[in-house]
Amino acid sequence: MKTELQLGMRSRRTIWTDAHIAPEMLKAHLEFDNDVASRNRVTMAWTVEWICGEIPDGCRIVDLGCGPGLYAERFAMRGLCVTGVDISANSLRHARLVAKWQGLAIDYRRGSYLRAVPGEHDVATCIYCDFGALLPAEQRAFLRNVHAALAPGGLLFFDVFKAGIGATKRVGRHWSYHAQGGFWSAGAYYLLEETRHFPEACAWGYRAIVLDAKGGGSKEYIIWDHYFSAESIAALLREHGFVVEAIREDLVAANDFCSNDVMFIKARKK
Repeated sequence: MKTELQLGMRSRRTIWTDAHIAPEMLKAHLEFDNDVASRNRVTMAWTVEWICGEIPDGCRIVDLGCGPGLYAERFAMRGLCVTGVDISANSLRHARLVAKWQGLAIDYRRGSYLRAVPGEHDVATCIYCDFGALLPAEQRAFLRNVHAALAPGGLLFFDVFKAGIGATKRVGRHWSYHAQGGFWSAGAYYLLEETRHFPEACAWGYRAIVLDAKGGGSKEYIIWDHYFSAESIAALLREHGFVVEAIREDLVAANDFCSNDVMFIKARKK
C-alpha cells in the first residue's frame, strides 16, 4: 500500500459492492432530506422536471448508476420506457422490490456502464456527478459506450462538479477510532483519511484506510471527484461524438453535504 495518495490510483475494493458498506450506502440513498448519497427531494424533483421537459413522451431511457431506482421510478411514473443499470446487487434488489410494489415496469440490470450499456435507447442519464468519479480513461469508455447505445440523435443528461467543489474540501490527513463500528466496518476500527488536490488534473482524491482494531487487517477505498468548466466538458463530449445543447447550473438545491457548484449537461449524439 502506497504511503501517499497519487493521481490515478484505484483501490481494489469499492464501496458499492462491499458487504458491509453497500447496505450503509443504501440507507444513505433512502434519506431523501440530505445529499449524502442521493440528491435531496427538491433537487431530484427539479432534475426530473427539466429532463422530462426536454425529451419525447414515452421514449426509451436508461438510467446509468441507477442505485435503488430513485430517478428510474420517477421516469417510469411519467410513462417512459425505463432501464436501470447499476453494479450494486443490494441497491438493485431494493429497486426491484419497490418497482413491483408500485406496479412499475422497469427493466433493472446489474452491470458496469464501463463495459457496455445494454440495449438501444433514446435518452441516457447519469446523475449525481458519477462521471467525475471516473478516471479519465474511464470517462472516455463511458462516453463511447453511451454513444453506442443511443439511437441516432439520442440525448445524454448528466451532471459534473465545477471548480467550486474545492470550497467543501480540506487537504490533509487525520485518523479516528470507532469503538462501536460504523459506516466503514461493523466492528471496531481505526480510520485513516487523506484528501489531496491535483489542480493539474482538475481532481480531488480521497483515500480511506480502515484498520481492524482487533488485528484483522486493513481495507483501502479511494474516491475521486473531477471537476470541469463548460469549455472542458464540451470539448470532451465533442471528441466522443456529442454536441452540448444546454447547460443548467440552477438545479441543485442548497445542502450541507457537498458542493452545489454543479453543471447539468444536455448533449446530443451527432
